[in-house]
Amino acid sequence: MEPSLVEVVRAARLDADSVDTDSLDTARGETSSALAVEYRTDAAGTVAELGRLLARLHELPVPEGATVLDARTIADDRRAAFDRGELADLEVGAAYRHIAVDRLVELLDQGAGAASSRAGAPVLTHGRPTLGVFRWERWNPIGLDSWEHLAVADRNRDLAVAARSIVTELEPAFLPPFFDAYGHDHLDLLQLDWYSLALELDPGRA
Repeated sequence: MEPSLVEVVRAARLDADSVDTDSLDTARGETSSALAVEYRTDAAGTVAELGRLLARLHELPVPEGATVLDARTIADDRRAAFDRGELADLEVGAAYRHIAVDRLVELLDQGAGAASSRAGAPVLTHGRPTLGVFRWERWNPIGLDSWEHLAVADRNRDLAVAARSIVTELEPAFLPPFFDAYGHDHLDLLQLDWYSLALELDPGRA
C-alpha cells in the first residue's frame, strides 16, 4: 500500500509534531515560530532555513495515484469564491490594489492554461508555509505546523506563500537568501507570479 501524503511528510520529519526534541543537542523546551524576536534578528539565516526545508519537502516522493491540485482547479475555486461573494471585502496586496477584484479573477482564469502547461513535475506542498508556522527550538529549526492544506501541486504554490510571508512579515530584501537556499534550478518567475495572484485571491489565506 502506498503511504499517505501525511505519512511521507512525517517519515521525513518535516512536520514539527513528529520531531522528537529530546534527540536534539539542546535542552528540551517550548518551540517558537520563526517570527519570534530571536529569529528575526538573524532574518537572513531564518528565511534560508525555510528555503532549505521547503526544498527537502519538494524532493520527497509523491505517493502513486495521488490527486494533483492543478492550476485549472485553483482558478475554478477562486472563480467560485468570487461568485459566492467571498472576495467582496478581500484586501489584496499593494501590487494588485489598482485592479478590481473581478478583473484579477479574470486574469487568473486566463492564465490557468499557461500555468498548467508550464508546470513541472508535481510535488508535495504544504500549502501555508509561512514564517508563523515554521517552528524553532533554541536556534534549531524543527519543522512546519498546520498541515491541513497539504496537497500534491506545483512547487510554486508553496513558494508564493513563503515569499509573501517574508515580504509582509520582514521585508523584500530577505527574498534573495530564501531563494538562494531553496535553489534556483526549479524557479519559474512566470509560475511564481501566477501562484502569487492565486494566493492573493484565496479568501482563506489569512
